[in-house]
Amino acid sequence: MISPTKDHPASTSNASGVFLFIKSQSDRKVNGVDFTIGSRKPNSMDQKEGVPTVPRRRAQGLGRERILEACLFLATGTTPDALSFRKIGKELGADPTALYRHFANKDELLLALADKVITMGMIGYVPSPDWKESLRDLMERIRASFLQYPQVATLAALRVTGQSGELQFVEAMLSALTRAGFSRHEAAPVFRACGDFMLAWTGFSAGLMLLGQKSEQDDAAWVSSYDRVAEHDFPLAVASVREMAAVQDEENYRFALDLLLGGIAARLQH
Repeated sequence: MISPTKDHPASTSNASGVFLFIKSQSDRKVNGVDFTIGSRKPNSMDQKEGVPTVPRRRAQGLGRERILEACLFLATGTTPDALSFRKIGKELGADPTALYRHFANKDELLLALADKVITMGMIGYVPSPDWKESLRDLMERIRASFLQYPQVATLAALRVTGQSGELQFVEAMLSALTRAGFSRHEAAPVFRACGDFMLAWTGFSAGLMLLGQKSEQDDAAWVSSYDRVAEHDFPLAVASVREMAAVQDEENYRFALDLLLGGIAARLQH
């Protein structure tokens, strides 16, 4: 399993930075990677406020790729249950039952969709001479790709796809660890730690995106609740709450990633 989700800003603890990130990616490029599906440019009428979209296409007849493109369009928003067969069928202008001719069930569709997002994230990846930079690049680019489609990240990022996108990612990660000097046996648990770390944090970040304004309210409630605590009982917590609440989600992720990569490097030295 990908157990598993240079510089790919994504979500923040107060969610506002999330949408600033996505607005800044209107050219559909992250770290030089073009995430636009196919060669067409998004139609301006398809552009939702604050999020990148996938172009709508209503060519005759359905196919797996066309269905997946429609799903990606729907997955950029924060509408609950955006990937129901009813909503997908409406987006395609087709009866929802027609989807079953291409996907046996919703689970198969979600796995194909997750793998497509991983494949998109791998576009343009070039291994760095520095194995740590390769790991960082892979873990940031797949995270960024999933966070463009938060509905997919929360539903399918932690699943095993067993398909080409996942296999590309796994092979690239293991290749970087092999270059670092880990044996095949040693690389396996390191890969699991990295994959679980990245995808779990990505699911968390996607959840913040879907919460929207509620995430900001939670941060404000955190600070205000500590304001009511007796400082002499919990002096460190009360004195630090504003600084802790101000840490952005992406800043927090990168800090933790630095710690993880530093720990992996230290393990090599023993």
